[in-house]
Amino acid sequence: MKLRPARTMDVFPLVEILVERHKDTIYAGHVGIDEVIARKTIAYTVQRHGGQNEGAGFVMVAVDADDVPQAFMMGSLVRVYLVGDMLEAVDNFLIGRAGVSPIILDRLLDTYVQWAIDNPKVYEVQGSYTDIIEGSDRFDAVFRRKGFKRCGAIFRRLPHAEARETAA
Repeated sequence: MKLRPARTMDVFPLVEILVERHKDTIYAGHVGIDEVIARKTIAYTVQRHGGQNEGAGFVMVAVDADDVPQAFMMGSLVRVYLVGDMLEAVDNFLIGRAGVSPIILDRLLDTYVQWAIDNPKVYEVQGSYTDIIEGSDRFDAVFRRKGFKRCGAIFRRLPHAEARETAA
């Protein structure tokens, strides 16, 4: 599989990947994907790919022999702690179609990290995973191998879960 920067024509296939993999997430059956918003968000980031200032984006795709995206990495630049005078690279998506080799995802992650560290305005590069797709905890070792250090935790609270379960 070849890696290349995403193009506008890739937006629909990238949304397809999100929709396809949604069934594998803990949100399946509870939270849908707004495909219009997904297309706008990805297109916005594709248009800002490779930039070095606040609001810039990064979208790299892994394509098959027919140049059809099979996986992608998306990130963005925001101010450190939202108000800092330097930037942090924030990973938004690292996802592929079911069956995409972990090696491809690893290579995509490397391109994101390189984009961020090549920017002198970036103070830190964030890499994250959550439990929304089973097995995502394997990324812990991947991030550590690439020099990332754990810097906190994410907690989830579902404020209306009981009401939803009762209604179902």
